[in-house]
Formats: sequence, structure tokens, C-alpha cells
Amino acid sequence: MCEPTYNEEIKSVCYRAGFTNLEFKRETRGGSKLILTIPKYQMVSSHTARRSFATNFDEDGVPIKQLMAVTGHTTEKAFKNYVKAKAETKFTEFLAVGAYR
Repeated sequence: MCEPTYNEEIKSVCYRAGFTNLEFKRETRGGSKLILTIPKYQMVSSHTARRSFATNFDEDGVPIKQLMAVTGHTTEKAFKNYVKAKAETKFTEFLAVGAYR
């Protein structure tokens, strides 16, 4: 299946799963900054799954070298910039640091 068709299928599945809440998306077009309101299912793509996979397994403690082999990243710096830490994970880490003071 080609990537555009795959991404349309993912959007269809997300729509049927109920991911219809509206989200804000910032874009720049012709030098003008825009804030668009679009349904969440329209924002999902194969890249979303790849990034979520990397982030979730990184948070679960899977060794970075193993994840890099799967995602195709060649440096730890690039991988760390790629994964997104969840807000609750950041807050939990913050509390853990405070417990040692």
C-alpha cells in the first residue's frame, strides 16, 4: 500500500474510533501565522504512529540503541529530539528530584 493511501486509511480508522474532537494547529502560510481548528483524526498519519512507538517504548525503559535500530536514527541526540516526553512523565520526574532535597 502506498503511503498516501495508508495515511487515508489511518485517518478513516481514527474517525471511526471517535477521534473527532477539534484541535488547534499552528501554520505559517505566505508569511502569515494562522491558527487552524481541525478534527484530531485529520492530524494522524503513519509518522504519528512511529513517533508514539518511539516515545512509549523509551518511557518503558527499552534501551535507546534498540529503539534507534528500529526507528532508523543514527545518533542518540537525534533520537532524543524525536521522542516526546509526556507531561505527566516530566512532572513525575520533577517530584522525584524534589523528594531527594
